Amino acid sequence: MDLAIAVPALALSLPVQAATAVAVRHYLGRPVLFRQVRPGLHGEPFELIKFRTMKELDAEAGLVSDEDRLTPFGQFLRSTSLDEIPTLWNVVRGDMSIVGPRPTLDALSSPVHAGASPQTQRQAGNDRIGTSFWTQHPDVGTTP
Repeated sequence: MDLAIAVPALALSLPVQAATAVAVRHYLGRPVLFRQVRPGLHGEPFELIKFRTMKELDAEAGLVSDEDRLTPFGQFLRSTSLDEIPTLWNVVRGDMSIVGPRPTLDALSSPVHAGASPQTQRQAGNDRIGTSFWTQHPDVGTTP
């Protein structure tokens, strides 16, 4: 099912990816893609791929905090989720699923939204990491 969604989505998004890559190259320079090792299914590491949204670390210029490194262009990419489009490649490679717990920065962090039930949190380690997760919905955890 993931491939049936990810492959056409990748093909349809190629013009947007190309334009985004050119813009990232123009505003932020190289590399265009951000790559980071994250824990995946059963804690197995995989390389997450996204478009870059921050300036490179430059200790001499004093740009060390994430807040200082995030540019208005990077903020735009994040707010529109354009930086996430390359994660479809992770889906095609089998590292991620379309829907599943979001990848955390380290294996010690919970792979699920804090509002998820304990049962959902226990199950998360057994699920393939996803590009989106139901707990990202703003109404999750609220009662009608």
